Amino acid sequence: MEGVTNYALIVAKTKDIKEVQFDDKRPPFKWLQVEGTEYSWAHYTYDKGRSHHTMMSPRIGVYSVGTVDRNSYGAPAACGLLTCAYKGKFYPAGKPFWDDSACTELCECNPSTGSVNCQKSQCKVGEECKVVAGVSTCVATPTE
Repeated sequence: MEGVTNYALIVAKTKDIKEVQFDDKRPPFKWLQVEGTEYSWAHYTYDKGRSHHTMMSPRIGVYSVGTVDRNSYGAPAACGLLTCAYKGKFYPAGKPFWDDSACTELCECNPSTGSVNCQKSQCKVGEECKVVAGVSTCVATPTE
């Protein structure tokens, strides 16, 4: 709808707000403590027109609202898969990742708990561990 002013209302546990990311950066939100609770809230006014934003946090609630003249809407923001915060980075559920540059600890985000589970592992036979674009990965061992 033309001329709609869109807002996001965000709620998170106060202890988690430092881990919230908005479009892959720390958000410019001013967080306010909900008195007598362990929660804080913030709001964000989107730029006019169509846009797409992402938010990531271990646990967060986002409600999207918009107003124009005498019309308005409100809906929970669409959620993707739960992400897990681990050692300062966010990882999507269902995509295993190596915790170290030697590929000895294979980890995965647990979507039901938001925590990361790791176990000892190694690359398959015929593969070696390489760091590619800053990410450890198993690649085929070069043949001579």
